[in-house]
Amino acid sequence: MKIAYYSALAGVLACTHPTTPTTTASPASASPPPLLDHVAPRVPMAAEWVVKSVSGNRTTLIARVTRNGPVRAAMQVTVRVPAGVTLVSGPTQFTIPASETAAAFDQEFVVESRGQPKDALVLEVDAHGDDFGIHSTQKYEFGRVAEEQKPQPQGPSVKIGSHDLGPAIPGK
Repeated sequence: MKIAYYSALAGVLACTHPTTPTTTASPASASPPPLLDHVAPRVPMAAEWVVKSVSGNRTTLIARVTRNGPVRAAMQVTVRVPAGVTLVSGPTQFTIPASETAAAFDQEFVVESRGQPKDALVLEVDAHGDDFGIHSTQKYEFGRVAEEQKPQPQGPSVKIGSHDLGPAIPGK
């Protein structure tokens, strides 16, 4: 059983692994090296809330925006404050200038809530140019565990040899 599975897996991997193209061009007109297929792409930027402290109904948060490489457009940062929450300190909008270097930017926020807010505090970051756009959103749920929507199996049953792996989960 295991041998059949590993043989099938090896066959699939051999068929899907790209080969390095061979060229007959002279060194003067050589093409650039092929892209590496094993390097995972990184997102250009990410946003996150970091909890600094919680004391009663007052929460101190750090909005961290990380630029993972060159972003050639200014990043517009917006904080949406839900009903039942007061922004004590920190801007609701600010701009991070365009740059060719990776860096992290921290902005401190202090909020007070009256009871458990129904909605989350939302951190949004947008950057766009003539031919691209980047968006990142992060929510702070005030101690609630965010409900994760797990995909439900609903596709056809997947079978490999005599093994039934069950129904497929559709991709988004």
